Amino acid sequence: MSESALKSLKRNLDKQALTEHEKNVEILRTLGYHEETIAGMAPEEIDLMMEDAVSFQIQVVYMKANEDGTTSVISEEECLAAMETQQNAIATAEGDNDGWGNWTSSDGYLRMTISSNYIDPSSMNGQKGWYYFYTWYEWLIIPNHKYTDAMSIASPMCTWETFNANNAYYSSSYYLATDINGNSGTFNTPVKTTQDLTVTAEGIYYEWNLPKESGTVITYIQYYVRAKARVTDFTSSKQIGVYIKYVHTYPIITTNPSFTWSSKGDIGVSLNFNLQVGANTYFYNISHEYNP
Repeated sequence: MSESALKSLKRNLDKQALTEHEKNVEILRTLGYHEETIAGMAPEEIDLMMEDAVSFQIQVVYMKANEDGTTSVISEEECLAAMETQQNAIATAEGDNDGWGNWTSSDGYLRMTISSNYIDPSSMNGQKGWYYFYTWYEWLIIPNHKYTDAMSIASPMCTWETFNANNAYYSSSYYLATDINGNSGTFNTPVKTTQDLTVTAEGIYYEWNLPKESGTVITYIQYYVRAKARVTDFTSSKQIGVYIKYVHTYPIITTNPSFTWSSKGDIGVSLNFNLQVGANTYFYNISHEYNP
């Protein structure tokens, strides 16, 4: 969404009897964010997205973790059809003897959303070229293995804010679970701290332990990451490439996976070579025009 389009949308929302937060949620909906994505975010994070944003770019991609270990990009329609099949199975299952808990797909379905938000220079002491990069990784159909995963944001044409800078980095997780009686609950796990974050010259990555079932079946997981960076050359127009990568691991023999940063191929976090751990890798990038 361009600067002029965003200003026009805000003017229209100002005419309605809405709080500032409600206006911000409406902007996210207009931009194309899904309701599950919005529900998993803390209200203050949504408000921060809008507070100093001049323009937005958003891309959404759906990916499938196939049973044989490969991954593939799929359409939203294909993902929604798989979700409907699973939801119908949940609705008809009543208990363990009726197959409750056995309806999970052998394949996992992941929605990845990436957004580049240009920050108003007036809120950065007049400095141009600052962005917030946001990513959401949502397991819409949970994979069989819930182990340690990692995710990254990279942009080789940017420099990344210092480790402990105010509002530079943030991450959180949120998930839904259903018990044997069909009752649903939401769970917000503690916000990840900077000790779980690795900052490199080209980007950042986090590691996560996926939530495990405890008398419930997890039906949705969201991981959310925000990172702040500045275009290296902020004096001239150029195309900025932003890369996101999610590494989902699964045990071949139980062991602890470890991750490093890779600047080759699909830039971002990589699983260290380990014969005892396998991984599905999801990679996506967008390119947008920077105009000072």
